[in-house]
Amino acid sequence: MRIAICDDNWIQLQVLEDAARGCIHWRGERLTIDAFSSGDELLKSVNDGREYEYIFLDIEMPGKSGLDVYKELGFRPDTSIVFVSTHSELLPEAFELQPRGFLVKPYDQDTFNRAVKSVMAQRRETQYFRCTINGAEAAIPCAEIYYFEVKDHSLMVHSADTDGPKIVLNRLRLDTVEEQLTGCGFYRCNRSTLVNLRHCSIRAGTEVLMKPYCKTREIKLSESRVSDFDKALLTYKMGGS
Repeated sequence: MRIAICDDNWIQLQVLEDAARGCIHWRGERLTIDAFSSGDELLKSVNDGREYEYIFLDIEMPGKSGLDVYKELGFRPDTSIVFVSTHSELLPEAFELQPRGFLVKPYDQDTFNRAVKSVMAQRRETQYFRCTINGAEAAIPCAEIYYFEVKDHSLMVHSADTDGPKIVLNRLRLDTVEEQLTGCGFYRCNRSTLVNLRHCSIRAGTEVLMKPYCKTREIKLSESRVSDFDKALLTYKMGGS
């Protein structure tokens, strides 16, 4: 996971980086942090093609303010932007731009963790799986996906309504889907199944019990992944990805 932090004060930039590295919800993630001391530096990185899952952006900076930078970045559905400021009176103007969060200085690790947890909860409700169905571009809300399954050499998407129609994705590998959904709360239970952790209930031996809207289903879990699955499910339920 790659995140960006931007603050013109190098001390505050270090505080922000330390808080990001200590965030409980990102433990176990391969975290890369790009630090910027100006909005122009951040914009250049993004315009050069660098993608970030999270951007922590100080509002009050010389030159381009955080609000200016936000407007220039434009709408980015896969990026969550959190404003950082010492002045809560800037909240009304900041929230008009509809960022994912707001962090008031000074803050401690617990406050930072709570802010990240809130942002993650919002991301889950607005995440989409993008694919091509019958030649047309489509975006399926992740919350509605139950699991992906490779069966009879075809990749199928099962919705939470298990009695509903299955979507067949042609010319798409499960490895590719797993990579696209990194950070969205999906877990590879075995070679042919990728499950949505939001619909997982508990594990019984090597069976993952899933509870959709209509009935429970058991998904086979590889024995070598039992311990890792327990950790992934616990992290997700605590607010992680």
